[in-house]
Amino acid sequence: MEDKIRELEIQIMSLTFMNELLMDKLGVTTEEIKNFAKKCLENMDSSEKNTDMYFSLMGFAYQEEASEMLQKEFLRKSFQKDQNCREN
Repeated sequence: MEDKIRELEIQIMSLTFMNELLMDKLGVTTEEIKNFAKKCLENMDSSEKNTDMYFSLMGFAYQEEASEMLQKEFLRKSFQKDQNCREN
């Protein structure tokens, strides 16, 4: 099982590298990919919601925003914990 996981991780790294190389060669930015993914989501038929393609596009379109939201939520909760500790 560990060998299979390692093999898949190596494949992901290879695909990531090839993706970055092609983006550089074609002059495509991450922002353009995000915008295209958002446009695809807007045009997606409702029957395609909750499919692998839907979640893949959501990842491309909103990955950074979701990461920022989670980080802000974490910081907010940490701040609340600090405040609660100081009050006690």
